[in-house]
Amino acid sequence: MQISGVFNLPASANWAQAQTRTVRLEAQTVAGVVTVNLPIIADIQALNGEGVEIIVSDDENNATANPITIVANLGAGDTFEGAANVAIILDDGVLTCKIGADNIWTSY
Repeated sequence: MQISGVFNLPASANWAQAQTRTVRLEAQTVAGVVTVNLPIIADIQALNGEGVEIIVSDDENNATANPITIVANLGAGDTFEGAANVAIILDDGVLTCKIGADNIWTSY
């Protein structure tokens, strides 16, 4: 799915099915920075979607000039191993996010 600007990713009941556990977000970075707000981890867990992988990529090879920031839901206590967010700052960069534990996103 192509995204730009600020994108709020909702939790989906489809993530409980094995064939829909990978969500690909292709950030359009030529026009400006991109921010992805992740869903609350507890909402994903309530939908049996713990195994979901959210893959964010720089679709237009421009993340050096217009970074892509992926934001955990701090209001719900979610973090990226203690950090509020992670970012793609290299052109053609890719980042995969998975639930590591309660309220903790891991990224690689």
